[in-house]
Amino acid sequence: MTEMQRLAVMLISAKIPFQVSECYGAPRICYPDVEEVECDVVCHEISAGGKYGLLEIAISNDEDEVLIEGYLSAENAFEYICDLREGV
Repeated sequence: MTEMQRLAVMLISAKIPFQVSECYGAPRICYPDVEEVECDVVCHEISAGGKYGLLEIAISNDEDEVLIEGYLSAENAFEYICDLREGV
């Protein structure tokens, strides 16, 4: 199972809403959905860690700034999404 698949299973198990779209021919997980993306997670050939099967997350804030973290496991990305959900 890939890190992206593991993340999707974790989100489903925790009943956290998300949608899947596409980015550079690979899956892109959008939280909470593709219309109002608070963060997205990708894993493709040019993402940070993608060559190693690891995830990159981009988190947007109210000031239109974006935090990007790469080389993440599914667990790491899940923690970021849980923090967003809890308003941390």
